[in-house]
Amino acid sequence: MTTEVLVIPEEYTVTCIPDDDRGASAFALTARHWGNGQWTVQHGERWFLTPDGTWIRDAKHLFDKDTALRLAREAAPHVTVNGRSVDQALAQRRQS
Repeated sequence: MTTEVLVIPEEYTVTCIPDDDRGASAFALTARHWGNGQWTVQHGERWFLTPDGTWIRDAKHLFDKDTALRLAREAAPHVTVNGRSVDQALAQRRQS
């Protein structure tokens, strides 16, 4: 009898900032699997995306994987970190 081996993706990183940029991780969103086909979209450990696109603290909202990835893609260009937008971070990268 052969034992089946499963490979299960647990999270996806969604970002507009290339990962070789110094501050890339701060701008990254994470679509994270919470079991039973349910996913969240997080910015950091404590901010969770709601179905209407707002961020709330410490209260996860669960989506199916496709919805979580779609919402993360829609939100990624609008992430700000310490008042700095994705567009500003990308412009600074081009100047370097």
